[in-house]
Amino acid sequence: GWPPHICEINNTHVLTPRVAAEEYYAYGCLKNLNFDGAWTSDQKVVFLEKLLDLIDSGSHLHSFTAQVMQELDSRNNFSKSMNSEIRFRWYLLGIKIENENVFDDARQFLLEQGRMNFVRPLYRALFNCGNKGKKMALDTFKSNSVNMHAICRKRVAKDLSL
Repeated sequence: GWPPHICEINNTHVLTPRVAAEEYYAYGCLKNLNFDGAWTSDQKVVFLEKLLDLIDSGSHLHSFTAQVMQELDSRNNFSKSMNSEIRFRWYLLGIKIENENVFDDARQFLLEQGRMNFVRPLYRALFNCGNKGKKMALDTFKSNSVNMHAICRKRVAKDLSL
């Protein structure tokens, strides 16, 4: 039979960052939501992940620009977070909208980070982001490949067509 008490699921901690991401994507700011920046790390990851999903959906009719990223970062310090999940998504988001202001920070992150689930997508995104991104991806890989784990180095080399 049924348990004596059925737990109610409250998903507002996930819905709020998703709605915020949709508003930033559509308007470049919050229209209907008061965001005070006091989110948990998980909520910040959900926010950035939803923005990435929206950018990847293929719609180029969005208001999420380099200026919006700069304003968000000045309030939330995504680029300086000690959480690799947040920084990874922040840099990937910047690269995908071709915000060259994040390239140097993304490069530094690639030099610090060794996990393939962070490294490979960032290298691929940089490589596919115009001439400057491609050059940065190749130069960073060439200068850092000796420090990389052999399997990671082999896979990234393949991603970069080397």
